[in-house]
Amino acid sequence: MQDQGVQVRSLVKRYEARYKASRACEKLMDKKMIEIKANIWDSQFDGYWRVIPINTTLNKNGFLIMGAGLAKEAAERYIGLAKLWGSYYSLKPETLLQIFYAKKLLGLPTKYHWKDRSSLELIERILIELQSFISVKDDSLGTICPQLGCGLGGLDWKSQVKPLVEKYFKNADNFIVVNL
Repeated sequence: MQDQGVQVRSLVKRYEARYKASRACEKLMDKKMIEIKANIWDSQFDGYWRVIPINTTLNKNGFLIMGAGLAKEAAERYIGLAKLWGSYYSLKPETLLQIFYAKKLLGLPTKYHWKDRSSLELIERILIELQSFISVKDDSLGTICPQLGCGLGGLDWKSQVKPLVEKYFKNADNFIVVNL
């Protein structure tokens, strides 16, 4: 009889935890732009468009150079991504936003060459393209974006990049900025 009580309490705790998690997700869904500390690859963000900071440099084979940070993680997760996005840049170099519809990935260049610091001018241009894309899509739970240009790009989130992101996404539905 005592074992049943332990099992029931354990089951109740699991259901309570699931309920709390689902309530937290519901609260997230009702918010505008928010900032959280999380891993962009967590399964809780499946169904969201994931923003991947990239550059516009191609190697001699025409592949996009994705050698560090989230770009490298994306390239390792999705074999052929560097080739796909590289071919887009080869065909239409003026198009900044790179899209991989099958995996809901958005490549946003924050720098022109992988060795450079991120460019605020480029980030603002890409945020405008991202805003246009988000305004016409309605097939996802939302968009999750890292602090663009602030890791390996060398920019400061609070003083340089956050004001730009807020300018375009402060009132965007379900726009999550992740502090990695």
